[in-house]
Amino acid sequence: MLKAVIYDFDGTLTPSVLPEFKIVEAGGLEGGVANPKFFEEAHELAKTHNIDLLDSVARLILKFAKKSGLSLTDKNLALGADKRQYNPGVEDFLKRLREKRTKNYLLSSGLKAYLSCLEIAPLFTEIFATTLNYDE
Repeated sequence: MLKAVIYDFDGTLTPSVLPEFKIVEAGGLEGGVANPKFFEEAHELAKTHNIDLLDSVARLILKFAKKSGLSLTDKNLALGADKRQYNPGVEDFLKRLREKRTKNYLLSSGLKAYLSCLEIAPLFTEIFATTLNYDE
């Protein structure tokens, strides 16, 4: 009997590797992280500052969040989570396993605030992901 399954999220349960952060669009980048300019700027930032690409992506998200005029909160960073697309069959698969008393765990380098607002979040026993502290 299968007791638990651990999943990655972006690019595993979803077709794209980055969340649809609506706060990036609110910060002036049409199409948000799906806009090719986002990754062009992320690669340039990584190269210029000799940092990891994921670090540069995080910095860009924060940059656009500040430009949006929205306060930097979990709630605002989670904007768009309720519209997230999943790979075909993901929701049914998670439901079926849960019905069989198999625990589903989500392990991601993504933002817990975002992942907790997903339509499928209640299907996970627990979500392990990045949390942020504000104003420290």
